Amino acid sequence: EMLEVLKDRSPDNQIHLQVGALDSVPKNVLLSLVREAYKILPCTVSILEGKGDELIRELRAHKIDLIVSNYPSQAMEEAQVFSKSVAKLPVSVYGHKKFAHLKKNFPESLNQKPFVFPTSHSKLRHDLNHYFKLHGIQALSIAETQDTSLQKLLAENGMGLAPFSEVEGVKEQNLVRLGRLRNVFEEIWLISAQRKLENPVAAKLMNTFSLP
Repeated sequence: EMLEVLKDRSPDNQIHLQVGALDSVPKNVLLSLVREAYKILPCTVSILEGKGDELIRELRAHKIDLIVSNYPSQAMEEAQVFSKSVAKLPVSVYGHKKFAHLKKNFPESLNQKPFVFPTSHSKLRHDLNHYFKLHGIQALSIAETQDTSLQKLLAENGMGLAPFSEVEGVKEQNLVRLGRLRNVFEEIWLISAQRKLENPVAAKLMNTFSLP
């Protein structure tokens, strides 16, 4: 593990923070995490996107320092893996400017409208399905993806509406916010593994990082 810690230092002795992230995690969350890391100590940040089980293996092998996820680790019951909730973000519906008229009578205006959804194995998708059923809204699923960048690209090109969580102080570019889905949230988790020699930036983030 000492060799791994030494590798975490770049040639100019800066700390190297290696973060794994699910591709379904909002990119604005990663932006906030990187900004906070730079405030702690001079460091270089690498972000690796992947699937949850792959990232957990990398974390256990000390190849990455932290995981950012929108669900807690299924391995959190193990003594060496820790999950911490760092945000509970409200979710709003966004769309191309051609959908701006749907602000009126929101959320009923969403009925029979095309949507670009997260895939069905995500908790957010289940929460969205419950919300629409509760409000008698039939949303037309025209595409599904776990990649929030692709979801945003499709929405920007007018393919359909898209639900995104809101990060305070950050606005979605090129999209019109139609309205917030009351009582629908996306929870964000920070996951770490026990190490004899901790990355100081990762340890500080694990202790203090949170989003309003």
